[in-house]
Amino acid sequence: MHAFISVLVMLLDFFLQFMWVAAIFSLLVYFNVISLHAPVPRKIKNFLDGVLEPFLQPIRRVIPITNGFDWAFLVLYLLIVFIQRLLVEYSFP
Repeated sequence: MHAFISVLVMLLDFFLQFMWVAAIFSLLVYFNVISLHAPVPRKIKNFLDGVLEPFLQPIRRVIPITNGFDWAFLVLYLLIVFIQRLLVEYSFP
C-alpha cells in the first residue's frame, strides 16, 4: 500500500510541476514574450489548456475569475498540496 501512495504522491507532484509550467507560459503570453500567432506556442497552449481545464472548470463554476485573476488555479494548487500532505501524513506512520 505504501508503494501505491508513493506513486500517487509523485504523480500529484508531477501535476504541480505541470501547473507551474502552465502558469509561467501564461505569463509569457500575457507579457507578449511569446506570441500565440506562431503554431508551436499555440499548440503548447492548447495542450496545457487541454490538460488543466477539466480540473479548473468545476472550481470556476464556484469561484469565478475576478479582476483578471484566476482563483481556480490557486485553489486547485492548494487542494493538490493538501491532498499530498494528507497522503504522506496518514500513510507513513
